[in-house]
Amino acid sequence: MLLLLLLLLLLLLLLLLLLLLLLLLLLLLLLLLLLLLLLLLLLLLLLLLLLLLLLLLLLLLLLLLLLLLHHHHHRSQ
Repeated sequence: MLLLLLLLLLLLLLLLLLLLLLLLLLLLLLLLLLLLLLLLLLLLLLLLLLLLLLLLLLLLLLLLLLLLLHHHHHRSQ
């Protein structure tokens, strides 16, 4: 009888340990997912910044071209 009780207790402990391990694994997975999401967000932000920079450069180039054309136009008259 005592042996059976001990065995049951051991089984329960093992089950608890397994559950704890599973929980830990789940937590780790969640953390990894969160990290991945953060990385994706960072990448998106970087891409947006790059796009903005490109747009700014294009605008600057256009402005320069316009200025040059305007200057040239004044010179021809």
